[in-house]
Amino acid sequence: METRGKKVCWFAKKAKAESAAEAEIKAIRWAMDIAAKEGYSAVAIASDAMVLIRALHDECE
Repeated sequence: METRGKKVCWFAKKAKAESAAEAEIKAIRWAMDIAAKEGYSAVAIASDAMVLIRALHDECE
């Protein structure tokens, strides 16, 4: 992964979810909460749940 001098962080935790989609959205929300608390103005999120990513992208526009 090319970071071009920028900080890259990885986090993990266990969480309960009723479905894969719920688990994915919980993970994305958790990551965004951490980023906000740390003061990041930009965040890159990688996911194979394209429906969720599109929904998030549309919500941000």
